Amino acid sequence: MKKLAIIGFGWLGSRIADILKEKYQIYSTTTSAEKCLDLKKQGWNIEVAFFSDDKIDTSLHQADFIKDMDAVMITVPFSERRHSPEAMKNRAANIAKYIGDFDKPVFMMSSTGIYPEISKIMTEDEVRSEDLISEGAFKNYFPQINILRLGGLMGDNRLLKNYGIKDPENLVNHIHYEDIAKVVEVMIEKKLTHKLYNLVAPLHPTKQEIIDVQTGNSTDKNNNTEKKGKEISPQKLIDDLDYEFLRPDPKYFHN
Repeated sequence: MKKLAIIGFGWLGSRIADILKEKYQIYSTTTSAEKCLDLKKQGWNIEVAFFSDDKIDTSLHQADFIKDMDAVMITVPFSERRHSPEAMKNRAANIAKYIGDFDKPVFMMSSTGIYPEISKIMTEDEVRSEDLISEGAFKNYFPQINILRLGGLMGDNRLLKNYGIKDPENLVNHIHYEDIAKVVEVMIEKKLTHKLYNLVAPLHPTKQEIIDVQTGNSTDKNNNTEKKGKEISPQKLIDDLDYEFLRPDPKYFHN
């Protein structure tokens, strides 16, 4: 059985682990000793690891289990908008020290939030990784890295109807966590490296269309309201991987 390290066992990391545990031996990290103990009782291979934003931690070194992995996935969040440049550089450096000189596939979960708020179709070429602090840092540490720019994370308990939303006429760029897990699995099996993909569902309904379906107020007919906002294209991923989305339509992520 292949081995996969998931750095960060949060909302996304835990769901990916749960899906892939039948095919991969999963190793992961959490920042909480209490959570670590609970997860160990559930049978997970997990250890406590904290990646400081404040400074580069000189005590960090490659985790003992990393060298035995077939792939490493980084799900620790980074935000160009919410975190200072220095904080992101420190966090990336600390994670890199923990992963060490690993030369097999590495995956970074980035975000489509890096694209400008312009009403147009966005491809990966719109923003270079080298021009972003977090993506650029990880490319320097791990030249072989695969960067997946994720849309808004949805599925399970995350339903748009439960959130206070603005601009209901705006298109969504959402992704179901099941597709994230599947894409990672496909890329590991293909032994892919050095890839940059937008990972977003191929259909882009408006926020209002999704809420109408989730609340039972929709007849599911075409809405003639003018749609606004950017549309993130996953076409490169679809073409390269010959990928068919498990959950192509965000209107039905709740089913």
